Amino acid sequence: MSGFFLSIYDAIRKHRWLSVMIILGITGLLVWMAFRVRLQEDISQFMPRDGQVKKYSDVIKNIRLNDKLVIAVHYADSVSYGTTDSLIAYAENLVQKIRDKGLMQHIRRLNFRLSEETLPEIRSLFYRNLPHYLDSLDYVKMDAGLNRMAIREKLQEHYQTLISPAGVAFKDWIASDPLGWTALALQKISSLQLSKDYTIIDDCIFTKDKQNLLIFVQSAYPSDQTALNGLLVDGIESSIAETGGNGIEAGYFGAVAVGAANARQMKKDTLLTMGLALGLLLLLLSFFYRRKRILLFLLLPVAMGALFALGMMQLITGSLSTIAIGAGSIILGIAINYSIHLYTHLEHTGDIRQTIRDLAGPMTIGSLTTIGAFLSLLFVESEALKDFGLFAALVLTGSVLASLIILPHLSGLSAKDQGRKVSAPGIIERFTALRFENSKIWLLVVGILTVFFMFFAPGVKFDSDLANMSYMPDELRETEKRLNSVTDTNLSALYLVSSGKQLDEALMKSEENERLLGELQERGVIHSGTGPGRILLSEEKQKEGLQRWERFWESRRDSLISILLEEARLAGFSGEAFDPFVEQLKRPHGICSQADRELIISELAGDYVITNDTSALVIQMVKAKPAQREALIAALPDDEQTTLIDRRHMATVFAGVIRDDFNRILLITSLLVLIFLTMSYGRLELGLLAFIPMLISWIWILGIMALLGIEFNVFSIILSAFIFGLGDDYSIFIMDGLLRKFRNGRENLHSYKTAVFLSALTTLTGVGVLIFAEHPALRSIALTTIIGMVSVVLVSFTVSPLIFKWMTETRKRKRTFPVTLGGVLYALVFYSYFIGGCIMTVLAGWTIIRLLPVGKKRRKLAYHYMLYLVCKSTIYIMFMVKKRFINFNKETFRKPCMVICNHQSLIDIPLALMWTPKMIMITNERVYYSPLIGKLVQLGGFFPASRGYEEISGKLKDLIAEGYSIFVFPEGTRSDDGRVKRFHKGAFYMAEELGLEILPMVMHGTGEYIRKGEYFGRRSAITVKFLDRILPGDLSFGESYTERTKSIQHLFRTEFDAIKEDYYSTVDYHKDLLIRNFIYKGPILEWYMRIKIRLEDNYRIFNDVLPKSGRITDIGCGYGFLSYMLALVSPSRQISGIDYDEDKIAVAAHGISRPSNTDFTAGDAMEVPFEKSRAFVIADVLHYMPEEWQKSLIRKCIDHLEPGGVIMIREGDSSMEKRHKGTALTEFFSTKVLGFNKTQSQNRLWFTSRETIFDSLKNTNFAVEIIDQTRFTSNIFYLIRERPAGG
Repeated sequence: MSGFFLSIYDAIRKHRWLSVMIILGITGLLVWMAFRVRLQEDISQFMPRDGQVKKYSDVIKNIRLNDKLVIAVHYADSVSYGTTDSLIAYAENLVQKIRDKGLMQHIRRLNFRLSEETLPEIRSLFYRNLPHYLDSLDYVKMDAGLNRMAIREKLQEHYQTLISPAGVAFKDWIASDPLGWTALALQKISSLQLSKDYTIIDDCIFTKDKQNLLIFVQSAYPSDQTALNGLLVDGIESSIAETGGNGIEAGYFGAVAVGAANARQMKKDTLLTMGLALGLLLLLLSFFYRRKRILLFLLLPVAMGALFALGMMQLITGSLSTIAIGAGSIILGIAINYSIHLYTHLEHTGDIRQTIRDLAGPMTIGSLTTIGAFLSLLFVESEALKDFGLFAALVLTGSVLASLIILPHLSGLSAKDQGRKVSAPGIIERFTALRFENSKIWLLVVGILTVFFMFFAPGVKFDSDLANMSYMPDELRETEKRLNSVTDTNLSALYLVSSGKQLDEALMKSEENERLLGELQERGVIHSGTGPGRILLSEEKQKEGLQRWERFWESRRDSLISILLEEARLAGFSGEAFDPFVEQLKRPHGICSQADRELIISELAGDYVITNDTSALVIQMVKAKPAQREALIAALPDDEQTTLIDRRHMATVFAGVIRDDFNRILLITSLLVLIFLTMSYGRLELGLLAFIPMLISWIWILGIMALLGIEFNVFSIILSAFIFGLGDDYSIFIMDGLLRKFRNGRENLHSYKTAVFLSALTTLTGVGVLIFAEHPALRSIALTTIIGMVSVVLVSFTVSPLIFKWMTETRKRKRTFPVTLGGVLYALVFYSYFIGGCIMTVLAGWTIIRLLPVGKKRRKLAYHYMLYLVCKSTIYIMFMVKKRFINFNKETFRKPCMVICNHQSLIDIPLALMWTPKMIMITNERVYYSPLIGKLVQLGGFFPASRGYEEISGKLKDLIAEGYSIFVFPEGTRSDDGRVKRFHKGAFYMAEELGLEILPMVMHGTGEYIRKGEYFGRRSAITVKFLDRILPGDLSFGESYTERTKSIQHLFRTEFDAIKEDYYSTVDYHKDLLIRNFIYKGPILEWYMRIKIRLEDNYRIFNDVLPKSGRITDIGCGYGFLSYMLALVSPSRQISGIDYDEDKIAVAAHGISRPSNTDFTAGDAMEVPFEKSRAFVIADVLHYMPEEWQKSLIRKCIDHLEPGGVIMIREGDSSMEKRHKGTALTEFFSTKVLGFNKTQSQNRLWFTSRETIFDSLKNTNFAVEIIDQTRFTSNIFYLIRERPAGG
């Protein structure tokens, strides 16, 4: 990754003006696109689009609660209540002001007086469709009015009305409906009228206490058009202010007003917090860097990232939620981290190229994981959160690219500043220099806090009420409080939704549900129900009404017409006055026309009906007490066409969706980050190591929030992605610092920690300013983020260094090899099995064996047999270890003896006890009194060495008489260097006193498997060799036990070395140890190393050809793979590695268990002074230098070659044209594609031929032997040796 960005850096420097023009062109295009982005300001966009929640949102939206505004006209609190006439007069003036200001263009409907405009049209509609709306009770009333006296009284009343001044207005209506039957149908509209909390006075709506006149305003715009709705709200505010009231006031409330106030406050808070954030960041960065011009350069990538994000959002979605911009200070705090990292590290290195080389990897990995965390928001159900996630990801993408591509070229960061180092202020320097992982007290505190917070973390709660995250000005809150004070707040509004594929199907279901609601109201299950069921009828119900109409008039029509006409003449009406009414009775009626149905929906029932091409919903509002909800649900039909929705239930559903989103975000982000970290580092262990601090940080965050009573809400999902991504970013930089020091000894960790600390401060600044925001949605982010940031920094500074230290060090020294996940899992299996077996053996020894109905000796033997099986099976489950047992004499231990064995590892004890159940061990005090193994050996009758022979001799003789052998480690303790230590005399004294034969048992490889002080094994091989028994009378080892001690010690060392030479001084055996020296050095390096070793056949030919002792100089040693192998196989060799690539030499010199017989030098082989050597190795090096240099290097090696030495060269022979193509191809990938090897300044290769090699030896006494072992490449070996005298 560093090579890629360095290539871009070089390309821009080479084509500077062209690059400037391209960058300016792209910037201009992004600015143009940014200004075309549409802003979405509706906070309800945060509502998840879950199935149930979406249905609820559609219902609420259709009822148009979100675009309604209520103006409450009332007397001021300081004024005693007056008449309703004064309130009506004020309202008339206010409505006129609204009309005069031209606000009606923003108003869909203004209801001040009931039905003042549409009543005639509605009356005509019900008159035309009268048969549909009359029920059986209506027909009873009609029948009572059909007698002559009732008709006479009604006509006389109409006559008086017509002769009055207002009679002209009623002429047509009286002619068409002289008996007033349409009024019976119009009563059905009451099913949609206001509840009992309101009353009608002079066609105006009042609260039931008659002290608040209500004006209903319905906006012409959806609730998400807050800018246009803001114009309406501002106009109403000014109209109220300009309307004089004489003690009368007006206030307004509604979703339109709340939405407009939210948008206004969010914009205000955004400007405030962004301004504060920028100001504080400038102060903070000025304090740290002490150079003003740097501040502009640091903020430039942030600006470029914002432009990139806005431009891409216009291209991708065309719009953006304002909350995404409102939370921009969060993204600002993250985005500026990249430029801070770059400049802070530049001041540490003083070299921009080295800075890019060091930071390209962690910045790329960190940014990708952070971007991935934000992109995980695309999987939530909230559209606004999806917007925010995409916007944040794009900002960070643009920022990191600008930091790595543009920032290095600015004058404040290039040649003028390179080499100028500015120390961080003292307090920051001291804090970042702290080694938290070395403080036992701090580690104890972290451990206790983690366990403590883990206990409380599950108790964190979710706040699902969006109202708590919505901003409401005091005047709106006061009006809401006033209206609530006069309504029955004990009742909840529930929405019963009937659905169907067509409107008629939905209406039929609604009518069925309406009958059920009527029954429930009679039973007291519900308080009331409101819906369109009595005015918007299904065709089936209309047909039922028509049938009732025909049945009623079948025997009454002619009689009524006769009586009506006679009484009309008597009352003074003309003969044709009531022809329209007679026509209504005689004409055939059908179902309601489509035009009439649309009129009903548009004027009366539109709030209760939702239709589209595929479905229809009919809504009924039900008022009930919360306690009655369950009874209502139980009474409703269990079918897909009926859904009950209420705010409280949806709040629970909403909370569930939030929790699901939150858990989904954590799961997706965790998996994404872990997978990407593992792929980036090439090791699951390192992926987990970078991931664990984030996990612990979240435990801290959740625990602290639960303790402080801070609830999660929908905006916390933003924080979950933000904190997770940022914590991952910090962990990656800490990890990179640790890995660089482990890889090549370069100390970058302090610089990284300083940058991380400073970036955390900038992020806290960027987010902390949200505390000053008045909008709850923005303010709720601040406190949680502050808790999260402090937790992330402290945990990142502690956990990763602690675990990595444990993985690479033990007891303040380097491990022989780093701990791996496979090693840990293997150790868990091994130790679990062994410890479990030991526990079972001890328990059996205490209980079962003691109860066996046999003698004491047999019980003891049974216990020893169990111990023998546990030890033997333990050794055989060590699947990582190749086991080699050499027992030429077929030793069976039937005859007791004194077994003497060298001691290297903790597995030596089970290895010693696996041969026979009849074995008694003399142990040291530590083993004998240890908690578990101590009990095991005590029950087995083993003896501590501290008791002395005189004390235990009697018991030993008894055991020997029973056939038991005695086992002793004469070294007394484990060897820590893999060699046989000095033997103590005690074992040999006991053998002499007891007259026992001595059985030498030599172990090799156990110390390589698990070293002293370590507990994790590696792939290895162990050898156990039984030597010949030494008889008590055998004087070849000395006459006294003292002499025998020395002689047998010498025997052990000789046999130990012989086993090592025969089985362990091979390249195959040391392959694993070589590999483990390069674990955690980087995924590409580790992959390259494994392939290289395999292709080289573990460097077998080099080991076979080169001398087994003396100095060997490895020219072009690279990472030191060959040097390590030669040194490991033969400790008598002294390997000197030389390479002009400083990074490779640094890696080679910092192997975790680098052989002590190696040294490495960085430099040009033509300039580095050589020491006299028995051999020189020049493997795949010559083609990196011109031909003359090649010859000079060979002659230089000849000049420093010891007599009898060899120069071993491997090089591609360019004269082998066909095979050489393979060599050229591999070198192309090595140098140009993968960048493993550096070329000289001319950036080319000079492949040689055997003629060049021969030519370089002219006029010398050296000869060349050629070894050609390859089939597909031209790489051949040249062995150059001095000709023998006379040859």
